[in-house]
Amino acid sequence: MSPDWKQISKFMTEMHNALGGSIVDLQGLNATHKNQNLINTSKPNELMTLVGNKLKPKGIRKFMWEHRKSRRLLRPNAVIWSWFDSDENKTIVGFGASVKPQALDRSILSKEEIIFTPESGN
Repeated sequence: MSPDWKQISKFMTEMHNALGGSIVDLQGLNATHKNQNLINTSKPNELMTLVGNKLKPKGIRKFMWEHRKSRRLLRPNAVIWSWFDSDENKTIVGFGASVKPQALDRSILSKEEIIFTPESGN
């Protein structure tokens, strides 16, 4: 079953606009990432950057369509994430992956690539 991009983009937009950020599983809204680390897999030139703090579902779907053949979207553990940077007044959207803590080798990742770890809560 392929992901429902319309549902994903709507949910992501609602979450981001309410909370200033979001992480949504690309395989469906019922997926769980309990005790998982979420890492950024987007390269800097693959991020979507917008002025302001609001997202629109159509913009998210367009971004997903532009990257539809990327391995980042095709992985079973793929997520799409957003974050509002209030200092810069910009929203950043990218792709990531959920990985088990034992699979995460922090020595090969820069701090910017780690989105969330359960032990730190950020």
